[in-house]
Amino acid sequence: MSSATEHDIRNEIRNAADRMARDLTRRVTDEPAVRATLRRGVGHRVEDPAMLPLHAFVTPYLGDLHERPRPGWSPTPGEAVERAFYAVATLIAAQPRQVRDRDAEHGPGSGAAEERGGADGVRETEGPASEDAEAGVPQDSAESHDVPEPSEPGGGQGPGGRYGLGSTLGTAVGRGLLNADATEQRLHLLCRQSLDGVHAQLPRLLAHARVQGARTDWGQLVLDLARWGGERDRVAKEWAQGFHRSLGTARHTASKNTETIENTNEEGSAT
Repeated sequence: MSSATEHDIRNEIRNAADRMARDLTRRVTDEPAVRATLRRGVGHRVEDPAMLPLHAFVTPYLGDLHERPRPGWSPTPGEAVERAFYAVATLIAAQPRQVRDRDAEHGPGSGAAEERGGADGVRETEGPASEDAEAGVPQDSAESHDVPEPSEPGGGQGPGGRYGLGSTLGTAVGRGLLNADATEQRLHLLCRQSLDGVHAQLPRLLAHARVQGARTDWGQLVLDLARWGGERDRVAKEWAQGFHRSLGTARHTASKNTETIENTNEEGSAT
């Protein structure tokens, strides 16, 4: 596959995913029935009968992207592309209420050129407490938390200036929202998974990160999952590099901010 063709394919997938993220972020906030339908798809394969109601919401964005040949991506690249769109649609709907509300206000965080969606939340107070469990969202991801200010990813852009999962996690760690060792270990474990494995483990990791304050570039996540079948090691490398770039940048920024505050306090004391 020529680099130009590969670039075009990736842009087409990511642009479609960006549109889906923007639209579904709004709909799951405004339309409880849509949110409930999409949430029930968390963790299911596309061909599962439980996914039948989801086709109406995902197919308009997926189109025929999963049916086009992609030499070198994987033996069955269409499956990876298709699963990526459906998985991210369900993850957008499965977020706690506070996360959804901030995303709706600021945008879903689907690209470097857009204002990223807000991040984090508390257990939603509407509806039964079992809603998260029914959707396959881990219960610890919806516990009450003091809601931090939304985090802005910095310095961890991957190819094309977008933010991959590693950049999301690295920024959150650098700002003290996630434990460094545990998060890196979970990222490394995720990077070693098969296509089935990454889809099985991603919801729990992402739900925890989102509630704690991490933002997500949904369009880039769709593209990375779409590439997983044939380019897993390449995506894993990008995630690992993004993690450490963002972590370093976030820590450097925090150190600079602390130094500025200390200098300001010293100047105030001197006067």
